[in-house]
Amino acid sequence: MVTMPDGKKHWPLVGFAEYRSVAPVRQYQLIQKNISTIEMRLIVDRPLVTSEKDALCAIVRRSLGHHFEMTIVCLPDLPVGPNGKFEEFVSEI
Repeated sequence: MVTMPDGKKHWPLVGFAEYRSVAPVRQYQLIQKNISTIEMRLIVDRPLVTSEKDALCAIVRRSLGHHFEMTIVCLPDLPVGPNGKFEEFVSEI
């Protein structure tokens, strides 16, 4: 669950249906690094331009309901968790 800055938690709806409309995203994973920061890990078809990254961050912020600090990391693949399952949202808090 995503933890909001006020301490409330809720299921993270992250707007994935919109991602392909702004960038060539094949797969994603969001990691909540701390109370104010989300890392967006992506597998993409080509390198993203700044406007695409900005649009993706805006979708996530709007979907989560808070203006989190965000970083985007593009990777060749996304790892599964220790339980062997792939999680689209992971909280490290």
